[in-house]
Amino acid sequence: MAKRRHLFIIARAAQDFYEYLKRQFAGRLDVNVVLDRRLDERRERQEAHEPERREKDRRERRSA
Repeated sequence: MAKRRHLFIIARAAQDFYEYLKRQFAGRLDVNVVLDRRLDERRERQEAHEPERREKDRRERRSA
């Protein structure tokens, strides 16, 4: 049976909380605490979104 692992990704603005969690889980191999490295939100785009290319929902049932 696989051992569970835990990953905490902490916002840059919460540096004190990040350091607190790092101390609390020091030495635990099943816990990883990381500081978020992203600088900007990924979803913000300047260009327009491409239109949907699919014509139908693929999950639609076909009649027999």
